[in-house]
Amino acid sequence: VPNPGKNLRPFNLPDYHARIAKLILDNTAPSITLSEDDYIYLYQKDGVTPITGRGNVPGTDEVPVTYIDDEVYTNQDYQDTVTGTYYHALDYDPFGGDFEGILRDEDGNFWMCDEYRPAIYKFGSDGVLIERFVPEGTAALSGDDPGTYGAETLPEVYSKRRANRGFEAIAYDTDNSIIYAFIQTPMYNPNSSTRNNSDVIRVLGVDLNGNPVS
Repeated sequence: VPNPGKNLRPFNLPDYHARIAKLILDNTAPSITLSEDDYIYLYQKDGVTPITGRGNVPGTDEVPVTYIDDEVYTNQDYQDTVTGTYYHALDYDPFGGDFEGILRDEDGNFWMCDEYRPAIYKFGSDGVLIERFVPEGTAALSGDDPGTYGAETLPEVYSKRRANRGFEAIAYDTDNSIIYAFIQTPMYNPNSSTRNNSDVIRVLGVDLNGNPVS
C-alpha cells in the first residue's frame, strides 16, 4: 500500500454536500430554544455539481481520504504509517471549501470564507456559486489553467498561509460595500521562519466583484 508522502485528510462523510443551515431562535421566556428550519445546499456555477468539503489542488493540498469500509470501498490506497490505518483515496474538489464564516449582503447574496486556499465565495440566495475568489497563481500550483479553482483576484501572497490556516472570519462594511476576510495566523512570508516570530494578522478587503481595495 503506497504512502502518499503528504498529510492525509480523512473524511467521515466523503460525500458530504456543503450547506447553509437556517435556524429559528425562540427567545420567549421562560426558555430559549434554537431549532433547525431548512438548508440551502451549495452548488458550483452550473447549479448541479455539489460543493464538498474536500481539498482542491492535487500535489499541494492534503490528500482527501476516507476510512476503509469493505461494503463500500475495497481498494486500500493509503496507509497512515503512524497508526497503521488504511484509507481509500477520494477525488479532489476544485471548489471544495473548509468554510469558516458567512454573511449576507444587501442584495441577498451569501458570502463565505474558507481556510483551504484561502478563498472567498459569493453565492446567490439559492446557494449557486456566483464566483469564488482565490490568490493569484493558484492554478499554476498544479499546472492548471487560470480559473480552474476560481477567479484569481486576491494577492498572491495569501497562498503563503500556513496550511489550513486561511481565512477564519468574514465581515461586511455596508457603508462602503467592502467584504473583509481575516487570516487566522501569521503567513509564511517570506518563508516558514515567520511561523512563531510574527504577530501580524492580515485583513483583506475586497469589493463586491472580489477585487482588493486599499
